[in-house]
Amino acid sequence: VVGVDLRAAFERKKNFFSEARRYLVDDFNRVQKIYDQHRRDHETEKARGAAADPNKLLALSEKMLATAEKMKIYADRVREHEDRWEKLGNTNPLETLGAMAKAHSALIVYARSKQKISDFSSLVDAMEFFATRALKFGEAVRDLREI
Repeated sequence: VVGVDLRAAFERKKNFFSEARRYLVDDFNRVQKIYDQHRRDHETEKARGAAADPNKLLALSEKMLATAEKMKIYADRVREHEDRWEKLGNTNPLETLGAMAKAHSALIVYARSKQKISDFSSLVDAMEFFATRALKFGEAVRDLREI
């Protein structure tokens, strides 16, 4: 049951990140098109040579600069989002949950055995493995929530 809920939560988070990335990239591309248009307009005016309007060239240069600054902001947002996406990919709690299930099975096997002294080391190993996996699972769930 936990696995089903966790898988659903993880998929929702991945879908959200995917949509957010699309919007961030679309915003960057929109601003880049505006910059490209200002640059083309500037080049066209400059190509007029002596007939070029210096005020228009200055205004277009200022627009290019302002738009380039916006592009940097949008690029930083995309980069930050990509870092979070990478962290999400490295925080898959489903893998840890599977390892916990395996450790739990080892504990069950020991509990159903005749519990000889020779089996005690198996119990200790299984308990340590389970505890390690439970800790990693908790960290993965926390990271998933914090991303």
